This record gives sequence, C-alpha cells and structure tokens, in this order.
Amino acid sequence: MAEIIASGDWWTLDRDGTLDIFIEGAMPDYDYFHYSNTPWYEQRFRIQTVIIRNGLTHIGRYAFYYCTNLTSVTIPDSVTHIGAAALGYCVALSSIAIPGSVTRINGATFYNCASLAEITIPGSIGTIEAGAFEGCGIVHVYYRGFEYDWQNIDNRDDTLSRAMLHYRPTVLHVGGALDNGRIHGAQFTFAPGEYVELSYVQSASMDGNEVQSDELYAELRVAGNPETWLSGWEGVSRTVPVWFTRYGQIDGHDTVSVIERREKYYFKSLERVARQNFLLTAQSPIGRLTSDFPGGMYEGEPLYDILSAVTGDVPKTIDYRLNNIGVYGWAPYQSRRETLHMLALACGFVVRRDWKYDLYFTLPDTGAGELPDGVIFHGGAVDYRIGTAYAGAEVSEYTFLRTPNDKEVTLFDNTDGSDVADGLTVVFSDAPVYGLTASGALTVDRANVNAAVVSGVGVLTGKAYTVVTGMTYLSAENDADPEQVLSIRDIPLITNL
Repeated sequence: MAEIIASGDWWTLDRDGTLDIFIEGAMPDYDYFHYSNTPWYEQRFRIQTVIIRNGLTHIGRYAFYYCTNLTSVTIPDSVTHIGAAALGYCVALSSIAIPGSVTRINGATFYNCASLAEITIPGSIGTIEAGAFEGCGIVHVYYRGFEYDWQNIDNRDDTLSRAMLHYRPTVLHVGGALDNGRIHGAQFTFAPGEYVELSYVQSASMDGNEVQSDELYAELRVAGNPETWLSGWEGVSRTVPVWFTRYGQIDGHDTVSVIERREKYYFKSLERVARQNFLLTAQSPIGRLTSDFPGGMYEGEPLYDILSAVTGDVPKTIDYRLNNIGVYGWAPYQSRRETLHMLALACGFVVRRDWKYDLYFTLPDTGAGELPDGVIFHGGAVDYRIGTAYAGAEVSEYTFLRTPNDKEVTLFDNTDGSDVADGLTVVFSDAPVYGLTASGALTVDRANVNAAVVSGVGVLTGKAYTVVTGMTYLSAENDADPEQVLSIRDIPLITNL
C-alpha cells in the first residue's frame, strides 16, 4: 500500500497519485473564483486516479477542476448528481463511465477535457446541458439505452453529434401478422447483444385475448453470415430481457386514440428453422413461474415473505404494505403460478408493472377505472365481465384441525419390490397431512404437509387433518337482484384483515 502524503476528514492521497474519497452524502460545492478551496488543491497535479467510495451522492461543482494529470475516475451507483465543471480541464482523462443513478449532465461538467475520447452514458440520462462536453474530442459514445431513447434526451450540447454513437442492439420491424399470441411471417434484422428489442404494430381489429400469451415467438431473418450472427448468442442467459412493444387503439363515438404498451419478456431459446431464419422464444415474467411450489400450512406468515418465495428469482417489486398481511390456511403442492393465483384471490393484491417493467405486487386502488359507454379498447389483455351485478358473495372458509380421531393414511410404500427410493419426492393427495412416520429402512430427508423427499425402502404414513368448512356471506350495497350471488370456493387461505 502506497504511502499517504495528504489527507482530510473524508479523503486521502497516496504517493502513487490515488485520491480516495469516502464521504457519505454530498460533497461541498465550489465555484470558478473559489475552486482553490478544494481540500486537495495544492496536490491537484499529483492526482492520477480518483476512487469515490459508495455512499457519496453529490460530486461538488469544480471538485476536480484543473487536475491535469488525472487519467481515471471511478464513480459508484450511489452518485446521483455531478456538479457543473466538476471535471473541467482534466486534460489527461481519456474515458469515463457515468453510472445509471445520474439523470442529468450539467453544463461544463467535462469542459476542455481534450483527451476525452470515450464516454459511457446510461439510459437514465434525461438532459445534457449546453457546454457539458465543450472542448472535448469525444470519438465514441456508448449509450446504455435504445436509439429511440437517445432521441428523447433533451440534448443541448452538439459536441456528441460528431461522435460515433453505440446503442443497445435494436430489432427493426419489417412485417408480419399476429395470430393467437404468435408473430407469423415477421422479419427482423438486428445485431446480437445483451438486449433485444421487438417492435410490432398491432391490427386495431384484433381480439384482445389473442395477445394473452405466456410466450412470445418471433421469426428472425438474419442479414449477412448467419454463422457469425449465431455465435453471438451462445450462452445467452434466460435473464436477458426481450422487449415487445404493441400498439392498441381506443375507439370512441367521435375520436380514435392510439396508445402504446411495452411488455417485458425474457429470452428462452433460439431455434434455427432455415439457413438464415431463426425462431426466437421468450417468456413473460408470469410465464416463468411454471415449476412446482411446495405450499404448506400457514399460521400468519407475512404475505411479503410468501410472495418472495413463490416468485423466486423473477425480477419484481413487492409493496412493503404486504408485509402487514398475515396468511392463514393451506396452500397445496402446485405450480408457482397456481399458488400466486390462489394468494391473489385470498389476499386481494394486484399485479402491475413497475418503472422497470418488472412485476409489481401491490394493493389495489380505491376505485376501479372505467371506459364510457360506446368506447371499446382494441389490443388489451383484460377480459371485462360486464353485464351482471351481484347482490353479494358466498365465500367458503376452511379450518384445518388436528384431533385424536384423525385418520392414518399410507402415503408411500415400496416394500413390494419396487425400486429403492433415492431422494424421491412423494406428493400427497389433495389434502394436507401431518405426523409423518417412516418405517423399515425408509428415511425422510425433508417434508411439509404436502410432500416429502424420501430415500430407502419402507412405508410412509401420516394423519389427515380434519377439515371444517363454513360459509360467509358478504352483502353488496347495490340494487342488484337478490338472487344474483357470486360463489367463491376452493380457496383454503384467509388473511388477518
């Protein structure tokens, strides 16, 4: 470790020229007439590397002004603001990456950084002020968004117009038809990369149910050498997002409004169907929840924790208020998606999209949105059940009890000469079981009320819960026919609300 030659309360400078900044929160601002007040001013010509530790949120104005030997700056994601002229006259700086936490590049931030040839700009940037890169010789701009996002930036600095812009690879739509959730005959030309962009203009006459698909299929036609193109897709992860933009239309009595909706899928597979044609398959976030979930008997566990377990590694945001909802009752062994559906019905949460287009689990709004009479939405994925008003609802309630008279049931038996179990998952019947007992040489590796993982030879038994069923009637304050009652059954979960 190099010798420290200068230091302050929140910074050190070593003999190798590394300035280490470890302040929490905002750094002080300086100005053109007082930038000599920066704590490292007397040492500014020694500084070659700046390392800003995570925790700093604001790089002060004129902070590194005239650090003429500075060649490297590391900016963490905690930084949300870079002050004007912060890196002005850093003439040896050749490249820099701005983190995705920054939304604005202020005027003169990189003023006269004559050697600055490459800069990485995040997709979060909304404004580039005039003079931000004045005097820079930027050759390459690596923009971490798509081309149409770049066009929407409020860019008042013409310096970047002379540089070569590198965007996220974008799919260019040529043509095709959407049928039952599948794009047929569509042709695309794009470069392989971390992101893929799909764009499609939907027919206004299409039934909204046709886009309710868990998987997106797109036929891709590759221009140029398909072997080179295909090699770029080797090892692509299923976490890579695939964007699909579709356009809908709201028809009113006298007006037509076109709306846009972006949907986020995830790469699943790429199949070659001809020399230069490939079939790209992507899954929706909900469509990824196909694996089994063990379920269990809940006794007040927070809904927040259960949702986290059910959705696993699927990107999502969960409203903190769901931590206040306790879940009681039984969830059977079933797919994660079926469990999610059951929880939604029992607990009353809704699934939306957050600002990143990932899943967002939250409580519903206080009021429901409506479309006026005579207006129809084309291109949606919501099936409105309009026409029936209910006077109330009958809701089945289940209580699971352990009693001395509970029946013992045989859950597994391989003593008849069947194969020796080796980590075998035994799923019980359609009812929960407790008090598991393994006999013979059978062992239980792990278990809950729905299933057990067993090894060896023997018999597995347990006791079935006694299930008490009740009915609750919820009345609606309306003028509906008293005979119109909605029946809600087969949801053996309740909440503490």
